[in-house]
Amino acid sequence: MTRTYDISEAATGLPMIGAPEPRYDGRMKVTGQAVYAADAPVSGTLHAALVLAPQARGTVSAIDAAAAEAVPGVRLVLSHLNYPSDLEAVPTFATGGTTQASWQGFESPELHFAQQPVALVVADTIQNAREGAKLVSLTVADPAEAPVASIFAEAAPEARDISDVIPNVVAGDVDAALSSAAHVVEARYTTPFQHHNPIELYATTAEWRDGGLIVQCPSQWMTGTRAALATKFGLAVERVRVIAAVTGGGFGSKATVMAHTFLAAQAARMVGRPVKLYLSRHDMWTAGSHRPESSHDLRVGMDAEGRLTALDHAQVQQTSRMDDVPLPGTEMTTRMYGWNAVRGTNALVSTDTNTPGFMRSPAEVPAFFALESAIDELCVASGRDPVEVRLASDSMTEPVEGLPWTSRSLAECLRRGAEVFGWEGRSERPGTRTRDGLLIGHGVASAMYPIYASAAVVDVRLGSDLSVRVSAGAQDIGGGTYNVLTQMAAATLGVPLANVTAELGDSDLAPNGVAGGSRQTASLTGAVKDACEKVIAELAQVATKEDGPLAGADPASATVADGKMSIGDRSVPLQEVVALVPFGVVKMRGSWIPASADPKSIMDLYRRGATSLIGFTTDTHARSSFGANFVEVSVDPVTFEIRVPRMVGAFAAGRILNEMTTRSQLMGGMIWGVGSALHEQTEVDPRAARFVNADLGEYFVPVNADVPEVAVEIVPEEDPHINPLGMKGVGELGITGMAAAIANAVYDATGVRLRDLPIRMEHVLQGMQT
Repeated sequence: MTRTYDISEAATGLPMIGAPEPRYDGRMKVTGQAVYAADAPVSGTLHAALVLAPQARGTVSAIDAAAAEAVPGVRLVLSHLNYPSDLEAVPTFATGGTTQASWQGFESPELHFAQQPVALVVADTIQNAREGAKLVSLTVADPAEAPVASIFAEAAPEARDISDVIPNVVAGDVDAALSSAAHVVEARYTTPFQHHNPIELYATTAEWRDGGLIVQCPSQWMTGTRAALATKFGLAVERVRVIAAVTGGGFGSKATVMAHTFLAAQAARMVGRPVKLYLSRHDMWTAGSHRPESSHDLRVGMDAEGRLTALDHAQVQQTSRMDDVPLPGTEMTTRMYGWNAVRGTNALVSTDTNTPGFMRSPAEVPAFFALESAIDELCVASGRDPVEVRLASDSMTEPVEGLPWTSRSLAECLRRGAEVFGWEGRSERPGTRTRDGLLIGHGVASAMYPIYASAAVVDVRLGSDLSVRVSAGAQDIGGGTYNVLTQMAAATLGVPLANVTAELGDSDLAPNGVAGGSRQTASLTGAVKDACEKVIAELAQVATKEDGPLAGADPASATVADGKMSIGDRSVPLQEVVALVPFGVVKMRGSWIPASADPKSIMDLYRRGATSLIGFTTDTHARSSFGANFVEVSVDPVTFEIRVPRMVGAFAAGRILNEMTTRSQLMGGMIWGVGSALHEQTEVDPRAARFVNADLGEYFVPVNADVPEVAVEIVPEEDPHINPLGMKGVGELGITGMAAAIANAVYDATGVRLRDLPIRMEHVLQGMQT
């Protein structure tokens, strides 16, 4: 039940661009040949283990390491007592830097969150390191105030306005528009703590060699990690190398540099040997980031004709006491439809937790759960079809600044998704559609994800045997980056795809930004195209010299295809031209800078691995991918168990570079949306502000039985404004809106409206009993 994107040469202008090529790294991974950072062998390696704080607030007043130091093979117990005081603080991502949080090591004895690392034990073996860590004794002075880990706790601090960081979105008179609306829904929606769970755990191997530092760690940001380590330890960036040949899933969890990487590097420097630090699944809950709790107060209005007219969206999110992490959400919801008036505000509540951060569609998932649920409630109140209401409210101009969309195919996605799903509208009365003794419900929600782009750099090398190597200091975190780079190079240089290899995962390669925000492919492909065109231009100059095979021809008119260079009606095997170049090799560095970016921003990649980001809006356009999620749920009327027997997602994201990997990304997002809606919640002990289900035994995620049928429809779309290929990001799009589609389907099946995630059987039972 799929529709293949038109991948003909006529449609794309470049053969192989869009072709559904299998994953470049697939065989390597499924046959066990992939070497992940934690598995890379390093001679003479020692091992490290963390000691974690038992509580969320207080001060470590004493550390007794005598028993740990007596364990055979223990070389070092590192804590605030012997941690250097002259290490540089590295700015956090939220403040324009590269680190996860401002807490970056053992700078002080103060505790900020439960299970904060307070010591690190280094030993000859991992077993002895862990044994030593168990024997470190801590004395902790209790704080004056009890910790608070949830924004919903009675003792939670007041929400703080952050309009100075994320400006309020205001257009029109929203109060007047709501007062004149034919139908208004006013409700609060909430989302919980949720944690990343990539199969590859966090790990760092650090080695000091010849005054420089080599670090192997899973990372979505090779160049940024290098810059952070250079800053922390006062090194030139050229003296730091970061390697992650393969990264086993990131989804935001490995986008920034975490404290344990700094700790491993410092320990290695102190013992004079390489140090490898593995983190357990349990350790990961506080070592990295998480999706913060959020609440959303919405008022949504509709006119008598069934068109959405007004939105008032107040978003409150959680952050840590150490750092403010303002994740926008209302800037998207206020632009989703053709509202007459909108108001969007954002606030933060500081809690005693580690710092939150990115988790696939970090701002959009909570915000769109609220918006698309509220719209469904409006449709119920007005007796209108949810698809028709969204179609009637579509607009080619965003309502806040009046900017045109570069392209917007939401209507096509809604129509195509409804066709494939077999949308018949919701039940005339909720809870009346049944099949095989189960209650059946249908739900729909729109999806969007902003288009981000940043400067990118890529090296391309063409040999005399027409072999091509594409290399960049970037990472493929599962999105198919290897594939699109090789396909782009093969198509532009006119050589077989089998001739092209890609090299990623090393900061010594061409510097690049973070693999996150669905921007990497859109940015890197422009740089590949530039590098390949430079290679062609260089070869054309050689071919048209007096003694060249195309002497006298205009080099600017040269084209390459099928292994030949042609100018007019004359052509010559490309291999012959490359053979005329010194050493039979042409290597060029290409770059791409978004049209609205500062041309000097590319130099930031070389210095610190960061560059200016072009986002949701520019001076001339609004930029986004769009989609529609359709869901069927079944609810057992006895046990109230909820299942999702089928899902259909229809998405438009400009030109598709690889139909197979694109569909896979979108499908993965949809499945994660099922987890976000029905399964995932990090439970917190309110007394200790401590996560209590920090493992895969009690933190629930979808399994095969939860998603028996998933259909992905890719809607063709042209966009001449985004980048040279007219392509948009897809990695985050599939999940956005899915939680609302499921919640809406649960209502259709049961008549129970649930506004808090996750939705579980006990919540349906409670709703049906009231």
